[in-house]
Amino acid sequence: MAPEHLEETTYLGVLFVANFAAAAVAAYGIYQDRDWGWWLGAIVAAVAIVAYIANGTVGLPMTESEGLLERPESSPK
Repeated sequence: MAPEHLEETTYLGVLFVANFAAAAVAAYGIYQDRDWGWWLGAIVAAVAIVAYIANGTVGLPMTESEGLLERPESSPK
């Protein structure tokens, strides 16, 4: 999804790439059985969850809010 977001909203694409990089570093730390890897992984996950909730409720700058509780257009009612 990063290339799509880099074209539409640059900062979202950068955040996707940064999230991936931080998750990869955390995975390496966890693999090496380091405490910092677990802490970094928890922080990366928490930030991603907060951003998802923020996007679904109040929306992020320069994006369309998708709504967390809205049904997709193609789903039966």
